Amino acid sequence: MFNASTFPLDKFRHDYSRVNEEVDEFLFYFFKSAYFRFKIMAEAIRIRNESAEFINNEINRKKPREKK
Repeated sequence: MFNASTFPLDKFRHDYSRVNEEVDEFLFYFFKSAYFRFKIMAEAIRIRNESAEFINNEINRKKPREKK
């Protein structure tokens, strides 16, 4: 007959602290990389806007003036 009090539970117990550390490390690097991706995208958008503004200013500066 199966006796639950003598069943060796220690053999089947998982090391959840190690799992938690790995999950914490994964989440840390995931959000850290997401933060840097966001910063890179924000910088790319800023540069795009500045270059578009510069190009528009150059186009407007070089337009021939309308004569009255």
